[in-house]
Amino acid sequence: EIASKIWEKVDGFNLDILNEYEKNVLYLDILEGQVLNGGFDQYLFNSSGEFAHETLFALEKLGLSYFSDILENVIKLFPEIPLPKNTETRRKLLENIYENIQEKWNNYDDLFYEKPHDISLAIINYVRNNINEFE
Repeated sequence: EIASKIWEKVDGFNLDILNEYEKNVLYLDILEGQVLNGGFDQYLFNSSGEFAHETLFALEKLGLSYFSDILENVIKLFPEIPLPKNTETRRKLLENIYENIQEKWNNYDDLFYEKPHDISLAIINYVRNNINEFE
């Protein structure tokens, strides 16, 4: 519900009109939705992957080190760091490495799935503690 209200303010994935607090919520919402739906390969294959580094920062900011460690390890498997913002560039790189890292990514998916509600709870607490930053 919190993320839905913030999404109403943006056009597509242009998050420039949001403040840092709102962006952090959306970065985590995107990560959670994509990974729970199709794993880290889906997260990085789709346009959501352009926010991987910002999401890593948001996870750390909200004290979600369990998930930031996972995402950091996923990013390290990528052949180009920082990850390309351009979706097509990222997809081409993924096509070349997918078979070599698929099993490792699946393991990271499984680790992510072990704590499915932690991100949502952290978002709720983050908003509560910073309520003045949300309109």
